[in-house]
Amino acid sequence: IYFPGTTREASFVLPHGVAVYGGFRGSEVFRNQRNLRANLTVLSGEIGNPNIKTDNTYHVVTTASTYQDPVDATTILDGFTITGGHANVEAGDTEKGGGFLNSFGTPTLVNLNFVGNYALNHGGALATKSNVAPLMVVNCTFSGNQATHNAGGIGNLSRLVVINSAFTGNSGSNGGGIVNLSGSHAEIYNSILWGNPGGQIALQGDAVVTATYSLVEGGFAWGEHILTNDPLFVDADGPDDVLGTLDDDLRLQAGSPALDAGDNTQLPGDAADSNGNGNNAEN
Repeated sequence: IYFPGTTREASFVLPHGVAVYGGFRGSEVFRNQRNLRANLTVLSGEIGNPNIKTDNTYHVVTTASTYQDPVDATTILDGFTITGGHANVEAGDTEKGGGFLNSFGTPTLVNLNFVGNYALNHGGALATKSNVAPLMVVNCTFSGNQATHNAGGIGNLSRLVVINSAFTGNSGSNGGGIVNLSGSHAEIYNSILWGNPGGQIALQGDAVVTATYSLVEGGFAWGEHILTNDPLFVDADGPDDVLGTLDDDLRLQAGSPALDAGDNTQLPGDAADSNGNGNNAEN
């Protein structure tokens, strides 16, 4: 478990062009030898009293982006659990993106688990804003994150693409899973949104959202090839029976309607080079 510092303003800041990978025990020689489940690597905002959330960091992870110099897709975060962010102050960005606040840039986010983060407004787990190109979220899970308003999971204030990801137990008064604010655009592929109190996918104002080959509880009017049956997660709230803790397991059981139900043409290239073979074009 890693902590970003000792003050609420501290966060792990992703520099331009730096790739950070988790899932190692320390004896590996090659990246493809890592084991993400066996070697849980946690970035935590729980820097104070573990019984008090209001002394946690506002954002566990941010980037070095500025309006003039945004980070691009060569800035990579791959293979981590992000937990304990608490963006609870209604003032600018300290109310957004408890787990990850993305401003301006388009880092590559792959194989991440967002668990037990909070924001007052916009994205308990993740908020993205002011990015011209879409933020890519691939092979990620969102479990037990909360927001008072606008998405316990993702608060999209800009442009977003979500692929092969799962959302459950994320709550917010204006939508639990993904909330897209006016002026935003989102594309959702091969993903599962189930059991998110407040709603699975919400649109505000003139937001534009499409979803294809996904499982969405209650369906989605602007979707194609949408499944609506229980996805049969292995153990969504884990052995401790508490959503939003590190043992949540959003893998699929045998017999899940979502198994082999996606669209292979939407599988992204290995943008993060997760296996370390130098080939980013393969699936």
